[in-house]
Amino acid sequence: MNDYMKEYKRWLESPYIDEETKKELLEIKGNEEEIKERFFQDLEFGTAGLRGKIGAGTNRMNKYIVSRVTQALADFINSKGEDRSQRGVVIAYDVRHFSKDFARITAEVLAGNGIKVYIFDDIRPTPMLSFAVRHLNATAGIVITASHNPPEYNGYKVYWEEGSQILDDVAVPVQENMKKIKDFCVIKKIPFDEGISKGLIKIIGKEVDTVYYQKVLSLALNDDIDKNIKIVYTPLNGTGNIHVRHILNERGFNNVYVVKEQELPDPDFSTVGYPNPEDINAFKLALKLAKENDADIVLATDPDCDRLAVMVKHNGEYVALNGNQTGAILIQYLLSQRSQKHLLSDKSMIIKSIVTGNLGKMVANEYKVHTFETLTGFKNICGLENKLEKEGYQFEFGYEESIGFVTGNFVRDKDGIISAWSFQKQQVFTKNLEKHLLMF
Repeated sequence: MNDYMKEYKRWLESPYIDEETKKELLEIKGNEEEIKERFFQDLEFGTAGLRGKIGAGTNRMNKYIVSRVTQALADFINSKGEDRSQRGVVIAYDVRHFSKDFARITAEVLAGNGIKVYIFDDIRPTPMLSFAVRHLNATAGIVITASHNPPEYNGYKVYWEEGSQILDDVAVPVQENMKKIKDFCVIKKIPFDEGISKGLIKIIGKEVDTVYYQKVLSLALNDDIDKNIKIVYTPLNGTGNIHVRHILNERGFNNVYVVKEQELPDPDFSTVGYPNPEDINAFKLALKLAKENDADIVLATDPDCDRLAVMVKHNGEYVALNGNQTGAILIQYLLSQRSQKHLLSDKSMIIKSIVTGNLGKMVANEYKVHTFETLTGFKNICGLENKLEKEGYQFEFGYEESIGFVTGNFVRDKDGIISAWSFQKQQVFTKNLEKHLLMF
């Protein structure tokens, strides 16, 4: 018998696996290709955490795999001493199928291992998880999300104490711990309500949001800006709706039109299918609304609101900006204004990925700002930020061509809320666009 068939049989016979899961597995009995696809390997845990299709099996996202990786992480945290477990872990989750369930299971396993847990009271954007880890001085953070993947996916992403995604120094030991867990029955867990009553699980909410909002609003460099511009925004049925709109409203932008069909959470992403704002098809409904209202700018954030896509009006038509263009525009305004206000230092820096274009670097050179490059992914961008910050460098901006941007020092991941607001802060002219582009 093949190893994947043995594992399939083991799940069916395990007293730990519930009847609903076993029923799902029995429905694929005889379908060897499906069984193989679900059981030929374990869902791999790397520096980006876990991500896969939802369903029963070792190569799927389900409550058993989530429990297993959380136990492995808990073992690693507890191996680092009691201070680590007492500082705790922050948990956030997005709108996807089973995200809330997986988040609660994660909390139950951590609490079962004596680790303090902070869990958000409802869906939150991924960058707010990064912020909360730093704000609460936690040991780690976990967000249940599959970002912009199709609706049948979910994921599990881990952050460390700096608020940035884990690197190999954490990921590898967690991987090794996972391999040691041969049976789900060894996983320690207590009921969610028991964790709350014992003080191991604390629900967090507006008190954290408020501080985050204050930090975002503190990034403002100018107030003499046109707040009457017409903005169309779509959160693509994800987590960004409340938070992006709150920040825009606080800064006085009242002509904001939200795509109603994509305003509220929808784990099936029924109106868009593939909720990736890099794909121009994701703008279909937003463009319709923009044309109806003669909007100046169109914004879209992905489901976990860590990325931003922008369209602007040019010659009466809406034109999509790619990540290289958006990043360079933001860098130009940010550095020009910070230079005028004498806020730059001789160790100011921007960080970009090696596959990102050099226009932002050219702009930075004009202001004598250092540019550092690293491998693709904000785990590397913010990982390098952490390192260089200890060497005395002053972080100004980080970005990559796949529409991920961040500024400020309180979030260590790309942030769609900061990025969305950044395009409303100041009018600038460019040679390539006849109308104003609205940006930082």
